[in-house]
Amino acid sequence: MNRTGDMIVGIAGIVVFVIVIGWLAVRALRNSEDPPKLIVKWIITVGLLGFGFPFSLKFGQYAPLVVVLFAVPAGLIWAPHIGEFVASPLTNLFDGGRQEVDPMPLYSIAEGKRQRGDYASALAELRKQLEKFPGDFRATMLIASIQAEDQHDLPSAQLTVERLLEDPNHPVQHVASALHNMADWSLKYAGDVSAAREYLERIVLSFPDSPQAHMAAQRIASLAGDHYNAATAAPRTFAVKQHEGHMGLTANPKRSVQETAISSETAADLVKQLEAHPWDTTSREKLAVIYAEEFKRIDLAADQLEQLIAIPAETPKNIARWLNLLATLHIKVAGDRRAAEDALRRIIERVPKTALADLAQQRLAYLDAELRSKEALAPKKLGTYERKLGLKKSVASAE
Repeated sequence: MNRTGDMIVGIAGIVVFVIVIGWLAVRALRNSEDPPKLIVKWIITVGLLGFGFPFSLKFGQYAPLVVVLFAVPAGLIWAPHIGEFVASPLTNLFDGGRQEVDPMPLYSIAEGKRQRGDYASALAELRKQLEKFPGDFRATMLIASIQAEDQHDLPSAQLTVERLLEDPNHPVQHVASALHNMADWSLKYAGDVSAAREYLERIVLSFPDSPQAHMAAQRIASLAGDHYNAATAAPRTFAVKQHEGHMGLTANPKRSVQETAISSETAADLVKQLEAHPWDTTSREKLAVIYAEEFKRIDLAADQLEQLIAIPAETPKNIARWLNLLATLHIKVAGDRRAAEDALRRIIERVPKTALADLAQQRLAYLDAELRSKEALAPKKLGTYERKLGLKKSVASAE
């Protein structure tokens, strides 16, 4: 019974050994750069060892020395592979090992020729890359850039970009970037504000309620020329509350008439700008500051900032900046610590566990100091004192 069990264990061991050796052989064959050469090495090795071991047994106690005569040539055959296996963990850190790299277009040759002023050769090189990688965004935009910026051929650049945009598979970021570039080139090289506005409007209309549309709408607001139709920018509307006339005079009577007129005129201009371009965040922020600092109307300032904070496509960084500004105005203008604290806590709630939240948390600890600083800078009223107070002696000194 024991002998039968030993035979089963022995056979199982041989089977496992053969399976492991077979798996390693197949794996090595797949990864080999020269499979036929590897097969020849296996045949030679099997021949050397297969003949050497039985042959060496005939020499009795000298068998190990005889085996060496066959083992050394086999070792030399496999020495390069053994060395590569041992060193591969280190060398893979530098050359990436045997991991296959996806083919990518080469831009460096074209960029080098462009820097040397050989624009025709640069374009030819980029077109070669497009033959290998049709529709590649960077190569196509490099062609358009050379045409517009170096050859001053804006129509050709426009045609290149339009052909690129015919492919519906390009991501939003690529499409918006291409249209922004065309707007830039239209302004810089043709002075065509209308064309630039049309390119930006395509972003707004193609990708509504997206960060790209929001950015394009802000650029449209900053362009000179005819007013942009704000209704196409987004369904959201922004309100600019009306306030009483000559607000500056009622809020701060110590200001001169000229200063008050300038503030009122600036506010009126900003209101008109926002009526035409509701997504102009820069103008809305300026209006909020004027409402607070010039007219002492923190309620109107807060309303403008809240509209900015409510923009769905806005970045967390800008939202945090506006909430910080809201906190600053509550402290500086109204001395309202509670309202300032609420604004900072909203940053922590909206972007928890971020650097913006950490900065807001740090500022919360210094709100009292900000409030004391504001109170220290505020003009103080002098009380009513008796005249010639310095000449009057105290009762104790008179006695």
